[in-house]
Amino acid sequence: MKKQLLIVLVALILSSLDCFAEDVPKIIEDGLAAYKTSGTDMAVTTWLKGSPLENEKTVVANMKGGIVQIESMCGKMKLVMRY
Repeated sequence: MKKQLLIVLVALILSSLDCFAEDVPKIIEDGLAAYKTSGTDMAVTTWLKGSPLENEKTVVANMKGGIVQIESMCGKMKLVMRY
């Protein structure tokens, strides 16, 4: 029983290593760079560019509103300081 449990645990750990990818998708980097230099509006525009949701006013407003709420509680995202 212990051997089976150990095998399952090792399998779970090895299968979860993919979630620690070091490369950030370019679209995320571009949006964060836009957020850092130009603010929320440009970041959302960058993230949605070429997307089917690009012209959906409700989606755009919700994304911008969500970021503004986070900023009001926490300040401008510290994550962006890396870029």
